Amino acid sequence: MPQKTLRATTLDIMWAGMTRLQTGRAHGAGGLLKQTPLFFGMMKNAILRGLSKIIFLGAELRLIVR
Repeated sequence: MPQKTLRATTLDIMWAGMTRLQTGRAHGAGGLLKQTPLFFGMMKNAILRGLSKIIFLGAELRLIVR
C-alpha cells in the first residue's frame, strides 16, 4: 500500500461516498436519502476537477507542440 498523502484522490472520494451510502442503507431509507445528495455532489466535484485537469493539460500540450 503506498503512503497516503493529505490530498484525497478521486478514488478515495468515491470510496468514501460508497461507504457512506452503505452505512445509510444500514440505518434505513432515511439515512440513505440524507446521504445521497452529498455522494452525488462529491462525485460531481471529483469528475469536474478531473475534467478541468485533463482540459488544462491538453491546452498546455497544444501550446508546447506549437
